[in-house]
Amino acid sequence: GIVHLHRGEFYEAASEFEWARKLLPASADPRINLAITLERAGRVGDAMGAYKFALEVQPGSIAAMQGAGATIPTLPNGGSITVQLTCAVSATGF
Repeated sequence: GIVHLHRGEFYEAASEFEWARKLLPASADPRINLAITLERAGRVGDAMGAYKFALEVQPGSIAAMQGAGATIPTLPNGGSITVQLTCAVSATGF
């Protein structure tokens, strides 16, 4: 998929990442790569959906959050998306 993505062969790349998603259902990586592919193909809304699914599979995925955050300004027609981020902080030794 990565080779196809770098060549600009978005349909082929997306097909490979969809296949990888089915093989690795608990991994966010194929979904993130699919999102990158969709974004580069101009399908920004679909890319945001892929980032959302990546975060559902792996909450707190830095790569998915960064990708989604970088994609938000390119949403067409002033589109919007809701992303819920959670952060856990603990301190010991006080």
